Amino acid sequence: MRILQIILLVFISNAFSQTSKDLYITYIDGNLKNRTEASDKNNTIEIFRIQILTENPYKYILVFDKLGHIQIQTQILGASFPTFKFTYLNRNGDNAEKKVSKDEMKNVLEFNELQKLTNAENFYETLNKFENIYFVFLKNENSQLIAKKVKFEREPGL
Repeated sequence: MRILQIILLVFISNAFSQTSKDLYITYIDGNLKNRTEASDKNNTIEIFRIQILTENPYKYILVFDKLGHIQIQTQILGASFPTFKFTYLNRNGDNAEKKVSKDEMKNVLEFNELQKLTNAENFYETLNKFENIYFVFLKNENSQLIAKKVKFEREPGL
């Protein structure tokens, strides 16, 4: 009985520790402000960019005005906006869109939710753990899901 419990414990812990090799990022077309697209008869390229605000650029301090009354003053500081790029490139059908089902998509993030993140390093390190990253366009609840495999990279910044 003890051996069965150990085997069951190992099996359960392995099941929970394994992550899917694929990440699916869903988006609604109107939500993508930083999107570039170009295509011709045989080639398609789409570039999606996201910036992560890593620190609050506003500083609030208490000051006294000329009449001696206390007030809050806002200062705008320089802020870091690391930028990340997702590129979908399909040359002559070598990276064609694929149909996916909701059951197939185990790790799913919404693009507009990613814009709320504040830790760029965590974002970069986490996404690099996945072998494949797909962008999935959501038209409506009942539409067919089409995934585009993208390349993920950090853009150089200041």
